[in-house]
Amino acid sequence: MVTIQRVTTVSNGFGGYIETWTNHIENYGTALDQLSGNEFVKADKTFPGSTHILIGDIADITENDRVLLNNEQYDIKNVDNPMNMDRHLEILLEYKGAVT
Repeated sequence: MVTIQRVTTVSNGFGGYIETWTNHIENYGTALDQLSGNEFVKADKTFPGSTHILIGDIADITENDRVLLNNEQYDIKNVDNPMNMDRHLEILLEYKGAVT
């Protein structure tokens, strides 16, 4: 199950706030595939460090979110709605390691 997490601000109980990752969308995506090489070029933009691509339905996902799958964490490098057709999203990811 792919989980999209987003940073939210919550009370620390002492009048201040802290930022924490919370589940934003659960059971997202139809395919996760590894990219070849260390860079991915799309529309004349280079996204160094992209290691995987996630394909999924149109949803509220941004480059500030992160992906969790099988206790592994991926940072989102780019979210693309190909040709603005609203059929699916192609999300470029960078593998960050096991969730701690």
